[in-house]
Amino acid sequence: MGDNPKVTRKDRRLVKTLQLAGKRFGRWVVVGINGRTKRLATLWSCKCDCGTIKNVPGSSLVKGTSQSCGCLRREWAIAQGIRRRAIAMPVEEAKRLAVKRARQFREDHPGYMHAHDRLATFRAHHITPEAHQILFESQGGRCAICGRTAEQTNRRYLDIDHDHSCCPGSYSCGKCIRGLLCRACNHGIGLLQDNAKILKSATLYLERCQNPGASETERRIPEREKLQSELHGDMQSAAEMTAPAKIN
Repeated sequence: MGDNPKVTRKDRRLVKTLQLAGKRFGRWVVVGINGRTKRLATLWSCKCDCGTIKNVPGSSLVKGTSQSCGCLRREWAIAQGIRRRAIAMPVEEAKRLAVKRARQFREDHPGYMHAHDRLATFRAHHITPEAHQILFESQGGRCAICGRTAEQTNRRYLDIDHDHSCCPGSYSCGKCIRGLLCRACNHGIGLLQDNAKILKSATLYLERCQNPGASETERRIPEREKLQSELHGDMQSAAEMTAPAKIN
């Protein structure tokens, strides 16, 4: 009896698991062992008849809960006429179909989608539609800078302008809203850093360029030079404030 080695429970489990190699379970053909799960269940590398290779727990193969990579279920769903995108078609095709249906819905219901987008904009700026309408009527339905309507700029609505020193992002808290502007004016003052001195200097520059026949002395405007010197001083002070402190 001493010559016969003792067969442990672990050895029996190993022999039992090795018997799955090469067997077929539904559309799966077991290739070999490929690691374990967190609960130490044996993972088998299996190849589906469609060519897909996946790791499947051995218990799922033996119990019959996994018979394919999912192609069998999709074929069954199509045969039964089930209109479920997650089952009857691949994920990428389902995404393309969803985008196509969303675009078609926007084309078929333009008023609904525009109203939904406007309400989303009002919520982002923390302003009610009634307050926006009052502001719109106080400006006569025109841009507060150039005086054009939204239709004249090929837009549906005027942009909501706010103080970026209060809310640096694209939306506001509702308390720093300054007015309604067309898209060109809104982007223009934003690119000029919402700085009144830069805007005034740009105005003087355009006025000088509109008089090309004047001499250089006449075209030099003292007020513009003063604004430029003030802007230069403001930028230097801002750079000093943001510069890191020196460590002695």
